[in-house]
Amino acid sequence: MSELDNEENSVTAGPFKVTGKWAVGLTCTILIPFLLIYALAGERVGKGYARLKNPEIYEQLHTYTIQFNLIMAIIEAWNNVESLENFKDDRVMKVRSGIDGAIARYKTLSIDKLGKGNEAVRDLNLAKLYMIRYDLAPNENDFYESRKRLRSALAIASDSSLLNDKEIEQFKKRPIIDEIEWVKLALYSLHVFHGYETHKSDLMEIKNKMGGCSYFQHEMLRHKKMKQALECSY
Repeated sequence: MSELDNEENSVTAGPFKVTGKWAVGLTCTILIPFLLIYALAGERVGKGYARLKNPEIYEQLHTYTIQFNLIMAIIEAWNNVESLENFKDDRVMKVRSGIDGAIARYKTLSIDKLGKGNEAVRDLNLAKLYMIRYDLAPNENDFYESRKRLRSALAIASDSSLLNDKEIEQFKKRPIIDEIEWVKLALYSLHVFHGYETHKSDLMEIKNKMGGCSYFQHEMLRHKKMKQALECSY
C-alpha cells in the first residue's frame, strides 16, 4: 500500500441510530447498516493533482461509489418491509427485480487500491446482499456465500496488521465486528425459518448475547421470518 493510501484512505460510516452496545447493528435487521467508502487521496495537495498521480485510486473509487449507491437502494428497500411476499409493495419489487444484478456487479468490483479495511466493508455488504437473496428463496449457495463473506470481513477486521491507522480508528468508532454479528443473526434466523436446525444454537447464542427477547421486543423487530425464528412473542 502506498504512503498516500496509508495517510488518506479511510472508511466512513453512514448515518445510524445509536441506543446501546448492539444498536450499531439495528440496521442489519431493522435497517441494515452500511459503511460508505471514501478514499480521500490527495486531499491536502489537491484532488486534481492526486487524480493525475493516482488515477487507479480515483477510478476505483468512482466506480465503487456508483455501485454502492445502487446496492444501498436494494438494502434500504429490504430494510423497510416486513416480508418479500407482498408483491403490491414497490420496495419488495425493487428488491426482487434488482438483487441479482446488484450482487453480480458488486462482487466483481476492483477495490485493491482502496485498502484492506474497504475490502472488509465490501465483504460485509456482499454478505448482506446474499442474505437478502436468501430471504427470497432458500438457496443454500446464497446462505454459504453470505457466511463466507462474513468470515472474510471478520478475518480482515480482526487483524490489525492488515489495516492502516485510519482504518483501525474507523472500526473503533463503528465496530464492524458488532455489525457482523447482526448480519449473522439475520442470516441464521432465515436459515432456521427455512427449516434448518444446523445453526439454531448459534442463533440463540447471538440472541441471548444481545439481550434476549426483551431487547428485540423493545426494538420492535420488523421482519416476520426473523421474529418467528427468534421465538419471541410480540
